[in-house]
Amino acid sequence: MKTVQKLKLIEFVDGMFFANIVTNLFAISQGVSLSNAVIAQSIFAGTVFLSEIPTGFIADKFGRNVSMSLGYLLNALGLLIIIFSPTTLGLYAMNVIRAVGTAMVSGANEALLYEASEEEGLSYKKQSSIVTSNGIAGLALAGFIAAIALGVYGSASFVPLILITSAFQLFITVFSLTLKDGSRQIKHKSVVKQEVKLFSSLSKTFNLMRSNKTIFALTMIGLLATCNEYFLYGTYGPHFEASGVGNFWVGAAFSIGLIVNFALQRYAYLIENYLTFEKAFALIKILSIAGYFGLALATKSPLIVILVISTIGVFNLERPIVSDYANQEIESSVRATVLSGMSLASRMMKMILTLFLGLIIAGGSLKLGYFAQASFMTVGLAISYWLLVRCGCVRRFKQPVLSGKIMS
Repeated sequence: MKTVQKLKLIEFVDGMFFANIVTNLFAISQGVSLSNAVIAQSIFAGTVFLSEIPTGFIADKFGRNVSMSLGYLLNALGLLIIIFSPTTLGLYAMNVIRAVGTAMVSGANEALLYEASEEEGLSYKKQSSIVTSNGIAGLALAGFIAAIALGVYGSASFVPLILITSAFQLFITVFSLTLKDGSRQIKHKSVVKQEVKLFSSLSKTFNLMRSNKTIFALTMIGLLATCNEYFLYGTYGPHFEASGVGNFWVGAAFSIGLIVNFALQRYAYLIENYLTFEKAFALIKILSIAGYFGLALATKSPLIVILVISTIGVFNLERPIVSDYANQEIESSVRATVLSGMSLASRMMKMILTLFLGLIIAGGSLKLGYFAQASFMTVGLAISYWLLVRCGCVRRFKQPVLSGKIMS
């Protein structure tokens, strides 16, 4: 089996992460508060953010395959912590360890796929899309399997599903070492340099914002109108339990939502055929806002399930539209920098927002958290829409926006 094929298999198995669905449910069943479970996710996001560059040194020093293997091993060990220490501290520790593992895989797997695709004469863009699809397929399958297990065995399936996830991570820990990595024999792009470049792109983007209104608008919508999937993924299971929704739907809603999202992502660009950029962007965000407001107000179980599925279904649906717009309107010399900066800005905001929402839940209720998320997005959308209109991002320009030109 060639390297690209192995990477596709690894991504599928990695996607079979049952623990994503049941870990918070298990921790809460053992006495951890929902607010602490949400804060733990903020810790995860923050640790990934801070670990990107340090873990890149491991990939450069010992090889990308070794970095990936160590990352999956940390994922496996992190999951065991919550089983043997189902406490708030144990949940925090699990998220820190898993976050470092995630950072060790991130960047290393992309670099390995890029070089393997070139060596095998394949299109990196196409192979990257297939690898991503494999991961989503694994997640969706995991959701349906978890749905059956939860429907039949209920809370008794929490620990077995976490253990199976850990076993899958151990399998790809070993399998990753069989990947052919030429980085130690030939000149290659440093993973550390890639991560440093990613972080420096944020600084460069903020500098470009001061001289370019379009770049300013696109970056600000990443900050202000972010849709925080971390929050919903970590809370919808407990919300289902509290609302009397059957255990089966904890896994099924996750899978169906992912499938809907995957299908819509492929055809999101068609929206722009009928609407201007800013209207297409606003429509997608309004759907997310409606989902969160609905979860804050809904009391009927079937409606709550539908709202979770539809909200997951439209998560980040604007990405291909924003990316397509940026590719057409921003000069190629700064395009990658701006897109990376937007992505990093969005990740920072999600980390801060998740922590903030966890504190709100601690002082109120989960529904208040959903209301706060929807309110933040509403204000963010209003400001973002105003910026897009004011900065002229309402139609496609024939010429790309120059990096140093101030738009009037």
